[in-house]
Amino acid sequence: TGKKFVEKQAKYSMVKDGAVLQEIIILKYLSEPSHPHITKMVDHYIDKERCKASIYLELCDLGGLDSLIEHRAQSDELFNEEDVWEWSIQLFDALTYCHYGPDPKTRLNNKKPKGCQGSWDMIYHRDIKVDNTWFAVED
Repeated sequence: TGKKFVEKQAKYSMVKDGAVLQEIIILKYLSEPSHPHITKMVDHYIDKERCKASIYLELCDLGGLDSLIEHRAQSDELFNEEDVWEWSIQLFDALTYCHYGPDPKTRLNNKKPKGCQGSWDMIYHRDIKVDNTWFAVED
């Protein structure tokens, strides 16, 4: 297909303590149904005997916010306010999806979200930072 993906290799300790398996479960959960501002997991590999694991994700071809900030700082270039607002809205939209599922209004009324098996289990991202914020060209 010509598509490119990213391989995220897990540290030994993440495989040993089960953290990588938990991350895979969460990424699978977030992909059904998917959200346009959450990177999708394409595949994964776990070798428990050798304590090795990889998670394959869609490539965010524009890179990370950390690189963009660094580039702008070096070139004394300011960010466009509209872009910053758009990125903020996309981030909050993705977090709302993690917390409340594909239909937050229904979830807040304690009803079953459309397209979900059972009720939505809230997911809290505990590592939000510029290093974990990625950009892709929208289709």
